[in-house]
Amino acid sequence: MTTKVQRVPGRRARVLASLRIAGACTAVLAVVLLFSTCGGGEPSEQTPAPSIDVRSPGEETIPPTPPPGDTSFRIVFQESGATEDKIWRVSPSNPANREPVASIKHRDGWSVKASLSPDSRSIAYIAVPEGATDASYQGELFMTDLKRQETELVYRGVDLRFRPMWTSDSKLLYVRRLFGMETLILQIKVIRKLAPGETATPSPSPSPTPTVTPFVEETLPPEETIPPEETFPPEETDTPSPTPTPAPEDPVKTILQAHMGSVLTFIPVGFADDGKSMYLIQVQGGTGGGTLVASYSPATAQALAEEKAKATPEPTLAPDQPPPPTPRPAQANFIVKLSDQIARDYDLSPDKKHLSYLAQEIVSGEFVLRPFTADLAAKTTTPLSTDGLPPGDHFRPLWHPGGAMLAIGSLPTSLETGAIALVPVGGGVPGFLPAPERGFDVPTAWAPDGSFLAVTNYSGDSLANVGASRIDLVAPTGQRIILADGNQFEFVGWFPPPA
Repeated sequence: MTTKVQRVPGRRARVLASLRIAGACTAVLAVVLLFSTCGGGEPSEQTPAPSIDVRSPGEETIPPTPPPGDTSFRIVFQESGATEDKIWRVSPSNPANREPVASIKHRDGWSVKASLSPDSRSIAYIAVPEGATDASYQGELFMTDLKRQETELVYRGVDLRFRPMWTSDSKLLYVRRLFGMETLILQIKVIRKLAPGETATPSPSPSPTPTVTPFVEETLPPEETIPPEETFPPEETDTPSPTPTPAPEDPVKTILQAHMGSVLTFIPVGFADDGKSMYLIQVQGGTGGGTLVASYSPATAQALAEEKAKATPEPTLAPDQPPPPTPRPAQANFIVKLSDQIARDYDLSPDKKHLSYLAQEIVSGEFVLRPFTADLAAKTTTPLSTDGLPPGDHFRPLWHPGGAMLAIGSLPTSLETGAIALVPVGGGVPGFLPAPERGFDVPTAWAPDGSFLAVTNYSGDSLANVGASRIDLVAPTGQRIILADGNQFEFVGWFPPPA
């Protein structure tokens, strides 16, 4: 474990030679999947944007770098092993002191896909069982309660390629499932047992609308009047039938389902500011093709409670009456089309009104990946200005917690390594985070207070040769901390400040 501090180097603002990538465009897009992340929690509250010191190309002297900003958030990352993955918690102020969070045993050579709940209570992860041949539909969803230190199997037959996504209150979990030629999204109600010494917190529920049942005096017709002399023995006296016990509600529900001929896949990306809806990407299949954004509701615990309070009770069926057919899941509501091709690297803004993503453009006769933003309220898309950025492919446009800029990665050039640019969304000159001493950086996740950006650093020089990877923390004030090196690592989440 080493810690390095670097200063922001000078940059040539516009004229930079790009390393071109050999091979077809389809091969390039396949490799870019290395940098795509799905799922996770909601963006954090907005914080002020950092002050970025942009240096001119001719500047030769660099003033002293200030110390890194202090943060009480701790990063959680996953270290993959042959048969066991370890999840660690680390404070940026003391990166050498790793705190163990969980150890997850798995099938040899098949790492798990893990996600930390926003309340830091649970880790949901998907693992592949022995004998499975396809992780796209044979994964198994598990839940580890960190307080009780117990793990339970939740569901079989889910897609390992999609990281489980939590609602902000940690009460619902979303995973993707492929079944035959159908693609589905499952909504799972999280059921937790109390840890020793823990008391249950009652959940508020909507007040039901009071109803009044009118009194009706029932009379029998004359021919059905019971003769006064007729009596019944005690053993034959009518007794009320016992109230049937309702069947327990299934915590797993399919909310979206489509045939792959029309929808190749769904990708949930976050939740709307109405507290009820979920945004998701829908990659179209067939001749129509393209990528669009849609919404689905009810997608939060609050929305489900309100819907249940307004629902009409189902009629009681006779014992010999077959149950009604299960209705097919509802369709998502279309918002805006992002691209005629397959877009990627989606990120929802802190105000939950915009989405950033990558899409293909033709530049100088070649296909390259460029950043875009979508205004979800206005239902429009806009290319982000790349003035001042290196040419070639760009990676993972990630919103700063302040919402005013995007962190964007790019390949190294013949002159410099691939530092991450901070591009103002409203236009302006980009600034740059501290450059790596090797290869290039891909944005992973901002600390909720904006003090650090977790990045995946690759030692290679192109998408065809990404090289070894590690996790670094870079700060807008000019520091770089090498957090974990020498193995395969993935970001899991941020622990909030200690209570």
